[in-house]
Amino acid sequence: MKSTKFIRNCKKLKIRICLAIYFTGAIFSCSNKHDTSIISFQKATTDFGQISINRDTIISFEFSNLGGQPISISKVVADCGCTVPKWTDDKIMPKQKGKILVKINPFSVGKFDSSVNVYFDGEPLPKILRIKGNIEYLSLIQD
Repeated sequence: MKSTKFIRNCKKLKIRICLAIYFTGAIFSCSNKHDTSIISFQKATTDFGQISINRDTIISFEFSNLGGQPISISKVVADCGCTVPKWTDDKIMPKQKGKILVKINPFSVGKFDSSVNVYFDGEPLPKILRIKGNIEYLSLIQD
C-alpha cells in the first residue's frame, strides 16, 4: 500500500515538474519576441561656436534605425524656448535614416547649452541631443 502511494506521488511530482518547465519556457519565449530597437545618431552634440544674436540657425540631427522593427518618434521636447524641434511622423523602417531639425532663435547674448529629448515609441528613455554655442552681437557679419 505504501509503495503504490509513493509511486502515485512520484508521478504527480513528475507531472508538476514538467508543467513548470513547460510554462517557464513559454513565458521566456514570449518575452523575447519583441525586437529592441537600436537607434544611432550620427552626431548627438553640436557646438555652433560663435553665432549672431537674432539670426535663426537650423541644425539637422540624422539618426539610423539599426534594429529589426520600424520605429517612430512619439515626441521631442526642448529645454529652452529658443530651441524649436521639427520631426516627421513617418515610421523609420529598419536600416533606414530619419532626421530631426532643430531651429535655434538666439535672442539674448551669452553662452548657451540646450538639450533636446527625443522619445521613440517603445523606448523607455529618451535620446538626448545637445546644442551649445556663444551668442554675440555681431551685426557687421555678412553671410
